[in-house]
Amino acid sequence: MHFRNQVDRAVKLCGGPTMVGVGLGVANATVHDWIRRGYVPKLSRAKELAEFAEIDFRLLRKPITQSEG
Repeated sequence: MHFRNQVDRAVKLCGGPTMVGVGLGVANATVHDWIRRGYVPKLSRAKELAEFAEIDFRLLRKPITQSEG
């Protein structure tokens, strides 16, 4: 199975965007936005998705670049 990024992988492990949306109480469009971005902007949501998918939440966050750190 091919994954666009780690968020896409997590969402597919959970059964897809609809399952994640229902499970986390967010809109399906929100989940698709996370997949498009490649990260979950809100830390609490990243932790919830990671717990649901049984992966490390840090895989779902935006990497810090040299200029940001």
